Amino acid sequence: MPLRLLASGCLWLLVPRVAAQAQPFSPISRPTASKKIKSPETKRVHRGTLERFATKHGKLPFKLLDKEGVRRVLAPLGPGAARTMRNVLRRMMKWAVVEKLIVADPTEGIKATMPKTDGFHTMTDAEREQYRAYHPIGTKARAAFEILFYTALRCSDARRLGPQHIVGGELKLAQQKTGEFVEQPVHAPMLEAIAAANMTAVGNVAPLAFLLTNQGQPYTAKGLSNAIRDWCRQAGLPHCSAHTIRKGTLTMLADKSRTVHEIAAYGGHQSLRMVETYTKKANQQKLARAAATAFESEEGTKVSTMPDAGDKKEKNAC
Repeated sequence: MPLRLLASGCLWLLVPRVAAQAQPFSPISRPTASKKIKSPETKRVHRGTLERFATKHGKLPFKLLDKEGVRRVLAPLGPGAARTMRNVLRRMMKWAVVEKLIVADPTEGIKATMPKTDGFHTMTDAEREQYRAYHPIGTKARAAFEILFYTALRCSDARRLGPQHIVGGELKLAQQKTGEFVEQPVHAPMLEAIAAANMTAVGNVAPLAFLLTNQGQPYTAKGLSNAIRDWCRQAGLPHCSAHTIRKGTLTMLADKSRTVHEIAAYGGHQSLRMVETYTKKANQQKLARAAATAFESEEGTKVSTMPDAGDKKEKNAC
């Protein structure tokens, strides 16, 4: 570790090494209190967040950042950006505690509250049919849709999916985000859509990815995400995206009474928290439908439980 860093304890001196991931003490490449980040996209976002923080506050010593200072840093940010900033600072401050640059982590107990929403839109059955009607079999847009629908893969994984991941009628792929393997049966309509799109790699070499750009190269995760959004917009679904399709698939599984653990395994979730939102919503809808059957017959309401005016007068007289 550079002596300058030990002597000054300044954030600014740390950042170039964090950005380049050249040193083993980088709080991004080697967290001290949480699981190592595997996703390149998450690393990129965290690195950019830390660099922006350092540009503004990097010449200040670690020890000057207290809890109130952390709150002031987070205050002007939106909910998502605030949570990312809090997480990045927490990783860095825990590293600083280990390196004895500070005594206590000032981010401890600091919360970045996210608004209570359903998050991304969930693609409905009608919207799926609308997309398919606009993008028929034989188009790249249809092949991409069927891959996302039948596998519920994230773009970072769907872009890599290729023949080498199909073994004995099973899809087997290590997720880029978590490193965990996803194993699920391959659906014939998905393979038919891929074959009909007739995508070829550069030089007529067998492609290692099913989805290829017009240049015959595999998509980047962002490139595929943008392409899906464009194809949704063309189909009259500007509010839909790749994540919308994934969420729609997992919600459909919940509607069909699949368990939380089954959905988590299919979607490659490490935590059941997100999956529970799908099953909870599905269960609420089922309970509401069951309750609505009471209106089919009014025979159950023979005696009113509401007090009449006479009951109130007797009670007041007492």
